Amino acid sequence: MGTDLKEARRWLKEQLPPGAEILCAVSGGRDSMALLHLLLDCGYKVTAAHLHHGLRGPEADRDQIFVRDYCREREVSFRTAQVDVGKYAAQNGLSVEEAARQLRYNFLVKTAFELGLDCVATGHQLEDQAETILLNLTRGTGADGLRGIARRKGIFLRPLLRTSREEIAQYVQDHAVPYVEDGSNQNLTYSRNRIRHRVLPELEQINPSLCEHLSHTAHILAEESHLLDRLVVGMLPAEETADGLSADFATFRSAELALRRRMARLLVGRMPGGKKDLTAVHYDAIASMKAGDCLILPREMYVAEEGGRLLVGFMPRPLPPTPVRIGGTSSWGRWEFTCRRLPQAPEETEADTLVLSAERVTLPLLVGPWRSGDRMAAGRGERTLKRILSDAGIPTYRRSAEPILYSGGKIAGVFQVGPSDLLRPRPGEEVLVISRRKKTRNGEKAHG
Repeated sequence: MGTDLKEARRWLKEQLPPGAEILCAVSGGRDSMALLHLLLDCGYKVTAAHLHHGLRGPEADRDQIFVRDYCREREVSFRTAQVDVGKYAAQNGLSVEEAARQLRYNFLVKTAFELGLDCVATGHQLEDQAETILLNLTRGTGADGLRGIARRKGIFLRPLLRTSREEIAQYVQDHAVPYVEDGSNQNLTYSRNRIRHRVLPELEQINPSLCEHLSHTAHILAEESHLLDRLVVGMLPAEETADGLSADFATFRSAELALRRRMARLLVGRMPGGKKDLTAVHYDAIASMKAGDCLILPREMYVAEEGGRLLVGFMPRPLPPTPVRIGGTSSWGRWEFTCRRLPQAPEETEADTLVLSAERVTLPLLVGPWRSGDRMAAGRGERTLKRILSDAGIPTYRRSAEPILYSGGKIAGVFQVGPSDLLRPRPGEEVLVISRRKKTRNGEKAHG
């Protein structure tokens, strides 16, 4: 029996107006070639995009040439690029599968942006959905992972997501759609291929309709998850801050554990890079946070409680040290510093001021980030800078942006704590008075 992929056609008609412009990801394989043919047959204006992954040598070259020639014969716009997946994987500590996926999506988004298109179609189909759900299960997942692949998310559309491989095979036969076979699809060192060729066939012996049932389950969970997301957003509104996001911690803590996990996922998902590299373990840790806690997550992201607020942001990158001008002003990060030479220490100083012995200061006098392992003279011995900052109530996620004063390469003082005992001035001794003020957004200065 022939097939015309009627369900996919109906769905496309619901999603896109006639004549819409689409970027279609085309590997040259059966699924993507069927998708390209379908989009053209539906009357859409299509640009085909092919990424050469630099993995399969002459076979990958063949695929690129095949797609290019097919598009040329049918006057279809064609875009291509070549990347080194193996090198990218090694540099970023990724599996080859994950590296290829990231580079592929980066290429598609970049190409769509360059062409001014807001729609990218990919050839994911029913069995891909089942494989994704099973793969997520093997890694440990919650409801979000069981939702599998979204049929439409952002600029990405997957028209064939409810179409089986058998239907697609019949379609390419009925319409004489050419395609090439990717030899790496048989390589069982890849997790997805092991599920495709070994796990799915075994499960289908138990239930031949397994893929359809998994797809239906994913659809139900997606609908329920969307509903819960809307409820959770209403329960815990988050405000944007200069560093990220802020929400009421008491409201967060009063919610049920399952809701706190979802709140955590939604907050993290709003940050640049989203939920990349985060697992259920991280969300459990966020959901279990108590007042005063601070978690450092992958990609230098932090989640912390401070002042009754749940804060989500990225740890600032340490800036290089900068000289402190004696008799002038200097800047470092969000801070501005003034340095005065006085004949003796003033009677009173503010917390954001350090007073040092001018005679014992060794130039250059620098302000810069803290360094792990540094120690400061205190009392009869030394204290680690890490302990000093902790005792001063400076949380881990803010320490790299906290200015430390250095004299001759050693710690001269810590603002709001005091100077090194080696540089503490004696009565009547000439001093350097270094004050800091935080820059505000409007250019004015404010204490602390």
